[in-house]
Amino acid sequence: MTIKEFMNLFDLKNESTVIKWIKDGYIQGAYRDEKANEYFIPNLARPPYTKARAKTTDAIYKSMVKACIKRKGVCAKLYKLDDIEFQTYIQDLAEAGYIRIEVQNNIEYYFATSKSQEFIKCAKPQDLLKSYIGVVTECAAKGITSAYLEKAMA
Repeated sequence: MTIKEFMNLFDLKNESTVIKWIKDGYIQGAYRDEKANEYFIPNLARPPYTKARAKTTDAIYKSMVKACIKRKGVCAKLYKLDDIEFQTYIQDLAEAGYIRIEVQNNIEYYFATSKSQEFIKCAKPQDLLKSYIGVVTECAAKGITSAYLEKAMA
């Protein structure tokens, strides 16, 4: 979509701000077509969550989920994280069901889920994630054990 379409979709007022976001790499997949002298933004793109000032692990998790609830985009640069650390946060949240990842044209977009509000209300988000990951690990171990026993009995 064009910048104008993006601005209309998200009720944005300042075109120069959107251009700055694109130049700063805050809108994944957005680019400038030099021949047409126009910017293009992917259809699933969202304005960046410019309130991403979180510093602690719990605050970063909450901020990412809050951004998804508010229909805003997040990326490693917004949190001053390297890509690997950023992906760790994203994968933890997605595996626990607090955000959903959509991939289009090799670009990841993040969306809220029905569990997102529950996560925001939690006093200690990391504890909630740890308990969820523990349950998943336990279920996986039981599944592997059951499958092994079935094979052994056959």
